Amino acid sequence: MLEIEKKFLEGRWWKYGTGLAAAHLFLWILLGYKLNPGFSLVFLIKYSYVIYSIFILSAFLPFIFGRLQLKRLMWFALVGYLFGNVAYFLLALYEPTRRFALLPFVSFLQFVTAGISLGVVVELGRYVYLKVFES
Repeated sequence: MLEIEKKFLEGRWWKYGTGLAAAHLFLWILLGYKLNPGFSLVFLIKYSYVIYSIFILSAFLPFIFGRLQLKRLMWFALVGYLFGNVAYFLLALYEPTRRFALLPFVSFLQFVTAGISLGVVVELGRYVYLKVFES
């Protein structure tokens, strides 16, 4: 009997990224209404499309890494994304940081970048470790 090994995240990886991006959009809209009662979706689409496209890309990156079979990099990037979201929403809700409009976004980017960077270090370290002890 022939057994075919199914690859990690084969066929459904994009659903997870779409779910994370949709959840982030929902929370972002709720945050917009909480901070500014005059908030509208037209404003979001017209003026914030660059920022939200970065949120969408960062939601999909971990699952792209997972689809490429880089599991450790995927988990580090996903944890960085989740910590970035927590930092973003906490800083956006914290009263003294509201004066600095880009501070939550910059902290989000720092967490995502740090997660991906740590994942790259771990993946490369694992690769070197396996190559050294292979011979």
